[in-house]
Amino acid sequence: SAVVASDGSMMMQRVFVRAMCSASAGAPIMPSKMRKLPASILRRVAALETLQNKYFEVEQAYRARLLAIESEMKGKIEEVMNLRQEIVSGEKEPTEEMLKESDLAAASSQWKDAGIQDDANDVKGIPGFWAVVLKAAMPSEVDEGTKKLINEKDEQVLEHLIEVKLERWQPAAFHEFEANEASKRLREKLEQEGVDFKAAVPDEGFQISFIFAPNAYLDHSVIPKLKCYNTGEVAETEMPEWINGYNPTLRARRKKVKRKGKPAEIVTETKPRDSFFRIFQMPSPEDEDEAAEHLIAPISQLHEQVILPLAEHVITNAAGYYLQTLTQEDFPSLEETAARYKKETGKDPFVEKEEGDELGNGETELR
Repeated sequence: SAVVASDGSMMMQRVFVRAMCSASAGAPIMPSKMRKLPASILRRVAALETLQNKYFEVEQAYRARLLAIESEMKGKIEEVMNLRQEIVSGEKEPTEEMLKESDLAAASSQWKDAGIQDDANDVKGIPGFWAVVLKAAMPSEVDEGTKKLINEKDEQVLEHLIEVKLERWQPAAFHEFEANEASKRLREKLEQEGVDFKAAVPDEGFQISFIFAPNAYLDHSVIPKLKCYNTGEVAETEMPEWINGYNPTLRARRKKVKRKGKPAEIVTETKPRDSFFRIFQMPSPEDEDEAAEHLIAPISQLHEQVILPLAEHVITNAAGYYLQTLTQEDFPSLEETAARYKKETGKDPFVEKEEGDELGNGETELR
C-alpha cells in the first residue's frame, strides 16, 4: 500500500512483514508468494525490508531537521523584511551599523564632503519605492511582447503603493477546495499532466496584499489581495475599490450615435484594456474570447507571468531591484540624440540628403 507525502509525491508506506502476514495467534503465516521463494532469496528480501525501514528513519530525520531549519530561517527572513519596510515607509531611520556595511553609504559621505547638499530632509522614507520595483522587476510586456503589463494609469496608482506584503495562507477544507472554481481548473491541469488531484491538494498557500496610502484613485482602506495555492494558481481575490470613476483596467471612449428619426447623442462606452490591476480578476470561460476581441492578454496568462515571480523573487528581492534601477546608466533616446545633433550642427538628421552628397541619390541618413 502507499500514502501521500505532504509535498504531493507518492511514497511507500513503512513495511513490516511480520505485521502484514501475522495471524491472530501463534506464529506468523508466510504469504503464498513468499513461500515460493528459495530460502537464499528470501533472506535477501528480508534484508531489503530492514534497509527500507532504515531509509524511512533517515528520511524522517531529514524532514524534521529541514522543517526546523525552515522555521528558524523564516523568522530571520521576516525580521529582515519587516525592517526593510520600516525604512522604506519612514517609520525608522537606518542605524549606523547598517551604514557601516554599505558601499553606497561610503560613496554618499564622499558626495557630502564634496559639498552636495541634502535637500530632502522633509521627505519620509523612500517615495515611490514599490512603483519603481514593480516597473523594474515585472515584464514590461506580456503575450510575446504584444501587450503592455503596466499602463500609464497603473503608474499613477502605483506611485501611492506603500507596501507589498507576502504572507502564508491556509486554503479551504478539501470539500470546499474541490468545489472552488480555481481548483477545478487546477484539477484539469494536473490530470492532463497525469498527476493525482487528491495527492496534490495543497495544504498551504500564500497571500499577497497591496497596501496604499490615501489617494484620489482607490479606497486605501480596502486592501487588494491575491490568495493563491503554492502552485501559483489563484484561489480568490479581493479587488481594489476604485473611486471617482477611475479604473485603469477599462478604457472609456465617447462616440456619437445616430438613431433614425432622433437627434444624435453622445454615449460613453468602456472596453477592457491591458493593466497590471487585471491580476485581481479571476479567469472565466469567456476570458479567452474577450481577450482576443479586445486585443488584450488573457487573465490566466497574466496570473501565470506575474504571480509566482512576484511571490518567489520580486517581493523578497525588492531592494535589489530598486538598487539596480539606480546603478543603470540612462542612455539618451533616439529623439534626444537627434535633437542634440540638430542643436549642435543646425541640421536635421532625418532630412533626405541632396544630390551630390556623399551618400548620393537622395538617400536618408540617420546620424
